[in-house]
Amino acid sequence: MPYFGLSHWLSPTQSGATCNLNMKKTVLAVLTFTLIIMLGIAQYLFITKFYLAMPPLAHAILFLAEIIAFLISIHGLYAENAYCMIPLGILEVIRVISLSILIIYYIVQLFTSNNRTDYHVPEFEEDKSQQGDVLEKKFIL
Repeated sequence: MPYFGLSHWLSPTQSGATCNLNMKKTVLAVLTFTLIIMLGIAQYLFITKFYLAMPPLAHAILFLAEIIAFLISIHGLYAENAYCMIPLGILEVIRVISLSILIIYYIVQLFTSNNRTDYHVPEFEEDKSQQGDVLEKKFIL
C-alpha cells in the first residue's frame, strides 16, 4: 500500500486510479466540517463548564457564521477560488481571539477574586484510593 504524504495531496493530479483531485477535495471538506463541529461542541462545553462570560447567543451566532462561511468555502474549494476561503479563515481567527480574551478574563478574575460568587472556581479533591505515595487530584465542578 503506497503512502500518500502532504506533498501528494497538494500536487496536481496524475493519470492513474490512485490519484483523484475531487476525492482529495471531498476528504478535505469532510475533515474541515468535522473539525468545525467538534470545535463548536468543545467551545460550548468549555463555556458552560467554567461559566465563562460569553453568552450562549454569541456562541451560537459565531457558530452559525462559521457554518455559512464553511459552505462558501466548499464552493471555493471545488471552483479553486481562493477568495471564497477568506471568510472561514477570518471567522476562525475571530474565534481564537474571542476565546483568548475569555481565557485571559477568566484568569484575571481567578486571581483577583475575593470571595465572589458570580463564577465558579474549580476545586480539587485527593483520591486516596490509589496505593502508593502518588495522590491523584480530580476536579469537582
